[in-house]
Amino acid sequence: MQVKDKAIVLQCTKYDDKKYIIKLFTELHGIVTCYARVSSKYSSKIKKAAILPLTQIDVELIVKQNKDIQQLNEISCNYIYTDLNKNIKKISIAQFINEILNKTLKEHAGNAHLFEFIINSLRFLNETENNFINFHHYFIIELLSHLGIEPINNYSALNKYFDCREGRFCEHQLAFPLGLNEVQSQLLYNSLSNNIIEQTLSNTERKELLESLLAYYRFHVPGFTELKSIEVLKEVTI
Repeated sequence: MQVKDKAIVLQCTKYDDKKYIIKLFTELHGIVTCYARVSSKYSSKIKKAAILPLTQIDVELIVKQNKDIQQLNEISCNYIYTDLNKNIKKISIAQFINEILNKTLKEHAGNAHLFEFIINSLRFLNETENNFINFHHYFIIELLSHLGIEPINNYSALNKYFDCREGRFCEHQLAFPLGLNEVQSQLLYNSLSNNIIEQTLSNTERKELLESLLAYYRFHVPGFTELKSIEVLKEVTI
């Protein structure tokens, strides 16, 4: 069946001279892995520039039931990044987001709210000139609710230690990464309660918060392994 859909490129792998395996997150069909012939020629319906990670595209696909790899026939970009691919800080954040999406998105069904959140987040990151240094923290916090694993924000004078396993604050501190210490828990509480993009954090606080959030992801996302992009991100933004 031939279908039209909107998509975000998550990954592309060359396996022949002009053939690629491309992993997409689509609005109507969720994760779709497809193959395509790619060329730089003007007449080509699929150009290399359109399959770069995080590119926002309209696609035409041949979708067949019980097939693991679908056929991608045509691509057209529906949004052009003007700063995201030039600003080194934004590039490092985008690479981090791309790796997070590759590790967390699993569903093969449409999720319009999640799709809209991702494309709007990337457009904000591209277009904003200020207040994006904490954007990756904001993104992975908001993503948790779309994944159905949002932590419970029950912080209080009694429950001041976050339990990564249970996803809630509790009375007793657990050793990291099972739980967070008092400083880490306070940072997490503040980020859950307020707009993290607008908060002023020190480099140390930004690093602590990121490591805390990733510890939570490892407990609740199956197969969530170490991130390759994390060191570059820390060098550039922390």
